[in-house]
Parts: sequence; C-alpha cells; structure tokens
Amino acid sequence: MNAELERNVGGLRCREVLALLEEYLDDTLAPGEQARVEAHVRECARCATFGHSYSRVVAAMHEALRQDELEPAVAQRLEERLRAAMD
Repeated sequence: MNAELERNVGGLRCREVLALLEEYLDDTLAPGEQARVEAHVRECARCATFGHSYSRVVAAMHEALRQDELEPAVAQRLEERLRAAMD
C-alpha cells in the first residue's frame, strides 16, 4: 500500500479518511468520527484536495442524475476526473 495513505493525522490514516469520505459527505458519520475526519483534513493537504475534488464529482453526479439521463460523454469525463483525483 502507498506509504502516503498510511500517514496518521488527527487520529486517522489517509486510507481511513478515504474509506469514510462517502459517509462524511452524506453527513451520516457519528459526531466523533466526523470530528476526526475534519481534524485529519485540516492538517492533510492531500486529503483536503482529494476530498474537495471528490465532493465536486459527487455533486455533479447528483445534479446529472436529477436529469433524465446522464450523457455518455459527461459520464466518461466524471469517471476520468475521479480516477485522476484518486491517483
């Protein structure tokens, strides 16, 4: 596993924050867990950058899904951006 994902900040490792990101954005984490994610992201620029990119992709997908259908070109761009953000 990438050593950068093992960095411990605010009581969580980067890989743990990534695993909790969906629940964090959905606001379904317990308050203590949410506070730990926020503490990590305040101190970890890499996770803050990724989290911001991820949240923008999720928001764009939610908006696109509100429409009748997601255009194939839009779906491909979203997938490419998400993959690039995860690298």
